[in-house]
Amino acid sequence: MTDIRRKVNNSLILDTICKIGYHKLMNSTYQGHYSYNHPTIHSWNSSAIGVYYCGYPLQDGSLAVLYVGRAVGQGGIRGRLLEHLREELWHSITHFGYTVCNTIAEAEILERMEIARLQPHYNTQGKSPGLLGRSF
Repeated sequence: MTDIRRKVNNSLILDTICKIGYHKLMNSTYQGHYSYNHPTIHSWNSSAIGVYYCGYPLQDGSLAVLYVGRAVGQGGIRGRLLEHLREELWHSITHFGYTVCNTIAEAEILERMEIARLQPHYNTQGKSPGLLGRSF
């Protein structure tokens, strides 16, 4: 992606954050942690859009996040997690959690913010903290 396109995309994201309201976006509720396996995800009856977090639980009960993803397609979060399970790429991931979003734009913004904040090992794009360096 060229620098000009990146600046335009970041500008559009910042405009959207201002319209949605940064505090409203960050008030989304995290749900989890759940076992990252086929029976758990397959039996989950949800097609919600949002952001999901994959990793493993730490002794303090928090999730060590190794991947952050966005689910906005027909299958929602459940569908994306099932796709990842079929790919069998991440043997160190044992649990997942998620945050439901109201709009695709909200999911896109939250995903970018969380990747920049958490710097997950398996995410290869979006680790630049440029968005979070701005105050609102």
